Amino acid sequence: MLAQGYFVLLEDLSAKGRCDLRIDFDNNKTLVFEFKFNKKASDDELLDNAITQIKDKSYNQIINREVRCFACIFNEEQR
Repeated sequence: MLAQGYFVLLEDLSAKGRCDLRIDFDNNKTLVFEFKFNKKASDDELLDNAITQIKDKSYNQIINREVRCFACIFNEEQR
């Protein structure tokens, strides 16, 4: 999806995996999001899992782009 200075990719495929959401901006900056939905595990555990996934899958390594990564937890009980 392309709109007003940014490009949105859902389930963006890389060599090591897929991030849930990637937003590329015209100024060579990128935001990468990994989402986790919590039904029963602890939020801290899922957050650690999401951060580990971002690092292990190298979602922060996009050539010629300044990348910021975010791990987001959605809690079924606290929505």
